[in-house]
Amino acid sequence: MFSTNFQLCGWLTYARNCTGDGHEMAKAIGAMEDEYPHSLMLDPMQLMPFVRVNSKGKRFVGEYETYDHLASAIQTQYGGYDFFITDANVVEAVDNMWSPSSSAYGPKETWVASATGGLTADSLEELAEQMGVPSDTFVETINHWNEMCDAGEDSDFGYPGEYMHRIDTAPFYATKEMAEALTTTGGLQVNEYSQVLNTANEPIEGLYALGNTSGSMFYGTYPHSLNCLNHTRCIVFGYNVGEKLSEE
Repeated sequence: MFSTNFQLCGWLTYARNCTGDGHEMAKAIGAMEDEYPHSLMLDPMQLMPFVRVNSKGKRFVGEYETYDHLASAIQTQYGGYDFFITDANVVEAVDNMWSPSSSAYGPKETWVASATGGLTADSLEELAEQMGVPSDTFVETINHWNEMCDAGEDSDFGYPGEYMHRIDTAPFYATKEMAEALTTTGGLQVNEYSQVLNTANEPIEGLYALGNTSGSMFYGTYPHSLNCLNHTRCIVFGYNVGEKLSEE
């Protein structure tokens, strides 16, 4: 369950025709739905692994965690938000953190603009004041991060040493961040053939559910450790159902 500090900064999809009609029609004839509460597919606002601090000015997570873990960690912080931090060397930092899979979420210029479009200051102390976090703690956090960068090892959260970058050159940047939601992961319970199950856990003759109408796939979170898993299940199970129906 999410903390009482849970906040969303927005939804990542604007498919206004997704009103749950498929779920409701199936439930009207006895279909069984996944148990509530239905979890959300959550992403942090910023997908690049910039250093994060919470409202107390402390790091709280390994920024190279998968997106769902990072978003969930943000949700557990007081207020349900954090700040991601960078400095004048942001372009070099993005170049270093970049991977081919990152291009799916936009060009490098987008990441740089996102990281520098929030609060700006010529010192860490001034930045902390703008963020509303304890200055001493925040400065200590960044200094400790820089020490670990020099050592080539994040002994706190395991950030990969080869991607670590010092935060020591003005101007300094901080951007407030919450989580964004793509969709819910609940749906109609199905068996291995995508047949919808009734409340007695028996298949309803002739009724199948695919994609986001079907449940029985995710519980508690959506694992970003395997990209496009939700799209893949639509294709695979859709093919299976089509093959089965063609045989009949």
